[in-house]
Amino acid sequence: MKRGKRTDEIYGSYLLPHAMNRGKEEKVLQVLRQYRRAAEGIQRLHLRRFFEEGSLSRFLDPTSVGQPQGGYLESPLSDRYLWVCSQQVVDMLKGHLEHLKNRVREILLGSSLPREKREVLLLLNSREAWLKPEVRQALAEGQPLVFKVVRKDESGRGRTKTLQATPEDLRLLLHLFRRARKELTWPGMHRIQMHLDGKVVRYEPRGRGRGKQATHFPAWLHLATLEKGKRVAIPLGENPYAEGRKGEWRDFFQVGEENGRVQIRRVKALSPKPYTPRTERLAVDIGLSPLIATDRGDLLGRGFLRLLAAYDTEIQTIAKRAQREGRKLSQVPEYREAMGRLRGFLKNEVNRLLNRLVGRVRNYV
Repeated sequence: MKRGKRTDEIYGSYLLPHAMNRGKEEKVLQVLRQYRRAAEGIQRLHLRRFFEEGSLSRFLDPTSVGQPQGGYLESPLSDRYLWVCSQQVVDMLKGHLEHLKNRVREILLGSSLPREKREVLLLLNSREAWLKPEVRQALAEGQPLVFKVVRKDESGRGRTKTLQATPEDLRLLLHLFRRARKELTWPGMHRIQMHLDGKVVRYEPRGRGRGKQATHFPAWLHLATLEKGKRVAIPLGENPYAEGRKGEWRDFFQVGEENGRVQIRRVKALSPKPYTPRTERLAVDIGLSPLIATDRGDLLGRGFLRLLAAYDTEIQTIAKRAQREGRKLSQVPEYREAMGRLRGFLKNEVNRLLNRLVGRVRNYV
C-alpha cells in the first residue's frame, strides 16, 4: 500500500466578507445544493469500488455520476466541478478510514490475544488490508496469507521478516473491521462545504482583471455557475486578523452557507512559529484527577474525572435501556453517537491539555 506524503505545513481557513446581492447569492447556493447532491452520489460510487477492490482511488472518473450507466444521479454540474467534488469526497473517506483503522487498533491493543497474533493483525490493519484482493484470495482458498515486513535491528539496518496470517486471523480482522464500521458511520455529504481551486474559481486581487476598474473592493472571486460558460463575480473584502498572520495565501476557497447565506473562506499556509523549550526535562504523571501533574506543580485537567463520569453515566443508561428492550448495542444509534462523543471528548481534551502544558513549559525562565 502506498502511503501519502507527509507535510509539516499548517493551514488556516479564514472567513472573508463579501458584497453579493441576493441574485448572485442564489446562483452560488444553487451550485452548492447540486454539489452536495453530487457528493452523495460520488460517495456511493467510491464506496462501491472500495468494497469491491479494497481501496480508494483519486483517479476514479467521477463524471460517470452524471451518466445513465452510473445510476447514481443526474448532475447539472460541469465535469470540472464533479472532479473537484470527487477529490474532496475521497479525502473525507480516507480520513474516515483512518478513524476505522484507529478503532480496530484500539480493540486489538485492549484484547487478550497472543502477542504474535496481535502483531500480525496490527500490521494488516495498519495497511488497511481488510478487503484487499490478497486477503480475499487467502480466505477463498483457505490458505494462510504470507507477507514480509522490514524491521530495523540495533545497528539501524533493515531486516526483512516474514509473517503469516491464518484464515482464522483474517476472519477475525474482517470481524473487527465490520465492528468498527457499525460504531463509526460514513461521513455525511448533505452539509459539506465546497472545496474549490482554480479549476472552477478564479481569484483576482485589486489591480488585476476586473479589479482594475472596481478599486473599492480588495478582490473578486469568479465562480462557475450551473450555466455553461457563465460565472458569477463575487466582490470580496478583507479579514484583518488573517492578514496579520504570517504566511502565504493559497488560491483555494471553501464555499458554504449558514442560515441561507453564503460564506466564503480562503486558505492560508501559515509560517510555523519557532519553538524553543525553556527546560531540558519535565516529569509528568498521568492520572484521572487531575489528568496531568508535573514536578513543577502544574495540575491540568482537574475536572477531567467529573466529565468522564458524566459520559459514563449517559452511556450506561443507554446500555441498560437497550438490554431491557432486547436490542444489541451495535444496533442502537444513541449508543454509537454517545461513544462517538466520548471519543471526541477524550481526543480534544487530551490535545488541549498537552498544548497548555507545552505553552507553560515554554514560558519557564
